[in-house]
Amino acid sequence: MARVFVAGIPGTGKTHFGEWLRENRNYFHLDMEDGFRSMSELYEAWQKGMESDDFNVFVTLLYKLPPNLIMTWGFPPHAIHLAGKISDAGITPWWFDGDRDAARRLWAVREGHGDTTYFDYQCEQIDERWKDLQRFFGLNVIRVIESQDVRLSEEVIADRILRVNEV
Repeated sequence: MARVFVAGIPGTGKTHFGEWLRENRNYFHLDMEDGFRSMSELYEAWQKGMESDDFNVFVTLLYKLPPNLIMTWGFPPHAIHLAGKISDAGITPWWFDGDRDAARRLWAVREGHGDTTYFDYQCEQIDERWKDLQRFFGLNVIRVIESQDVRLSEEVIADRILRVNEV
């Protein structure tokens, strides 16, 4: 079992991969964008941490989650210190990367419209902070999408990530 945190460029399938692990490998998927509001204690600790920059309670609660954990979050790159708090809880960070044009197309389809303003903004923020992101994620970068919208299969991604992270 592994405790994994997946971030990356929009449209690379972070949430989809988390759901796939939940359905196919019995992982607990914590979707930081919209899936954990029902976990009131954890969500409240996260909100308090966002207000105070003290994430000690949140990190303590992360330790109580199942050992087979996948967290997904398309976090804003300026908040890399928050990703560091997740890493401090023994959750290994991975970055989903790939062809930006393909990711933009898939993101627009998922969102149901052709306005890619948010996608472009997020990618600009990633580019501006890439050196910091690269230092944080290190070798844990996986190219999951290529041009022509060709994706790595969930099995290939899981085998690579979980093989490296198994405890």
